[in-house]
Amino acid sequence: IVAHTVVSASQYIQLPSRVSRSSTIKATGTRRVNYVRITSAEAEPESTEDDLRALFDRRGVNLRTQYAACSQNQLTVVLNEVISVQVNRTLYNSGLTAVLEAEEILQERYQVRSMDRLADWTLYCLPKALVSRDWAAAASNFHWRSWYNEEYCLSLSALMHETGHSNGLTHANEGGKYKDVTGYMGYSQRVSGYPQRCYNAAKHWKLGWYAQQSLEIDPYQATTLQ
Repeated sequence: IVAHTVVSASQYIQLPSRVSRSSTIKATGTRRVNYVRITSAEAEPESTEDDLRALFDRRGVNLRTQYAACSQNQLTVVLNEVISVQVNRTLYNSGLTAVLEAEEILQERYQVRSMDRLADWTLYCLPKALVSRDWAAAASNFHWRSWYNEEYCLSLSALMHETGHSNGLTHANEGGKYKDVTGYMGYSQRVSGYPQRCYNAAKHWKLGWYAQQSLEIDPYQATTLQ
């Protein structure tokens, strides 16, 4: 069980001017996903391209089915493409540094200014030997990019956790940092297809997944209930 790093989204995007802890986020519709497998001349992730595809289309529990179950089919996650790219260096001081170099190569390959032109979310799987320090996975809140140490590239809980950040969720810290393990925004585990859980109730409310079963009342205004 390992914690991870969250990078400030302000480095990359302009956050909405009014996003509060109590506000809801519309996490419905479809998210198209590209999963990028990063290699170097000396290292590659243990997970193959087929392994990464299986996260979305294998039988049983996968990233697609878990989002469908947790959102009551309000959010559909679809694999767009698995992409392989080789970076030029053999060692980086952080996973993000390697990811940004990979993005430069892919932007040239696909003739786009940003990877979010190709998909709603872009996930990156990196070989452990490519980064000089120990890490698990990382993402930025409200940002389309997340990246994973090869030991977590197939981890259901890590993927749900980091893409939870992409949806705008913060950590679940009741009882201490990462310690609310009733949902995916606590600790993650190096296991594919397990554990089968969702986010906690507060996170589901924030994502707007209770919209059809909820009623908000302003106590300062007259309200008539039918």
